[in-house]
Amino acid sequence: AGKVSLKTYGLLFRQAGLVFMLGLVCLYILLQFGDVAFGRILGAWTAGEFDQGTSLGALGGIAGYMIIMYQLKNMAFTFGFLNASKKYHKKMLNKVIRSPVAFFDINPVGRILNRFSNDIGVLDKFVPHIGLDVFDILFTVGSVVITLSIIDPVLIGPLAGALVMIGILLFFFYPAIKQTKGYDLATRGPLYSLLSSSISGIVIIRTYGQADHLKERFSKMLHTNTKGNINFILSSRILGFCVDLTYNLTAIGMIYITAGRINPNDTNSSSGAIAAFSLALILSLTGIFQHGVRQFCQTNVLMSAAARVQAYCALPSEAPLTCPGDQALIEKKWPNSGDIDFHKVYMRYRPETPLVIQDLNLHADSGQKIGCVGRTGAGKSTIINMLFRLQEIDRIGDHAEGSFIKVDYTDTQPLGLQLWRGNISIITQSRFIFTGTVRQNVDPLGE
Repeated sequence: AGKVSLKTYGLLFRQAGLVFMLGLVCLYILLQFGDVAFGRILGAWTAGEFDQGTSLGALGGIAGYMIIMYQLKNMAFTFGFLNASKKYHKKMLNKVIRSPVAFFDINPVGRILNRFSNDIGVLDKFVPHIGLDVFDILFTVGSVVITLSIIDPVLIGPLAGALVMIGILLFFFYPAIKQTKGYDLATRGPLYSLLSSSISGIVIIRTYGQADHLKERFSKMLHTNTKGNINFILSSRILGFCVDLTYNLTAIGMIYITAGRINPNDTNSSSGAIAAFSLALILSLTGIFQHGVRQFCQTNVLMSAAARVQAYCALPSEAPLTCPGDQALIEKKWPNSGDIDFHKVYMRYRPETPLVIQDLNLHADSGQKIGCVGRTGAGKSTIINMLFRLQEIDRIGDHAEGSFIKVDYTDTQPLGLQLWRGNISIITQSRFIFTGTVRQNVDPLGE
């Protein structure tokens, strides 16, 4: 979880909507056409190709068009990705609620809370904001490069060289940026976990005088997390400086090429206007490259939050809540008595772990009271877990034949969890869940 690839972007765009993404690309293309047209008409007016009235009318129309397109683009981008974040949050919540108990055994509370707080917060606030910058810069640079290539193909060489150099810088600097941000995110989860466990155990902590120890431990963990964050910012700044220096040197070379190719004997004013337009386009990219590369790196790093959320959205679920045969049993008012049979039952907590219950055979008559005695780790709670189907019995291998848990001579494994757990109850070691009587806790819905 947390590894970013093209698939991560593809899943996020699909969640936002493919139609939405195509519409957004069209808006960006139309916006760039307006931007280039504005600069060209301004140059044509300066060169005297159009009169003042026509030029002002055209420029005013394009300015109005650009304002509308900018508003549409910003609103579409923000609401589209916010909608994707809402879908992810809802899907992740459903998956976590329906996850098997083994998932909560191996994932601390702090890590789960981090998915719903920090990671969803990143998708809500930072990915749309920074992603909007990346899209703006990507299409701006693309439109400028294409326009300069059409106006003066000689400029393709320096531009291509600058892009290659920026790519090399990105290749060497990005691992450091990714690692420092990953360090920041990896050390943030234990902070949430420690804070959560400290609040829940505050009485015990104060009773045993461990408050100062917990403060010191929290301060160390916070310091460790801050180091990752600071180094991420510094490495991003260094990359930005190197990219900016590379393009500025390239821009100086392109300005000399453009100025050197102007023929002083050419009295055609339009050629001078086009050359000025080229210089304006070259200078317009100053600062954009370094900001764009930094934002791209930050977006790619922040997308690890999307990758972690996507991993939680693909969690395996418990057995279905309802099954086709449930209705027939409900009509029979099953269970009638409550005879319980365990036959050749095997169970392991996870596929990669060894068996903890092997060949368990047990029969309990209706109304019979049974005490299960054993040392810690003997499997007393495991039997209850299997009865509630918090852990499914192992039906893979030679022991799968004839392995079952039956209640009133009905195999409980094919039943929907809602029917089965609705007909069984427990008084836990913590005597209450809700304020009220034992009866209200055992049967809160009064069924």
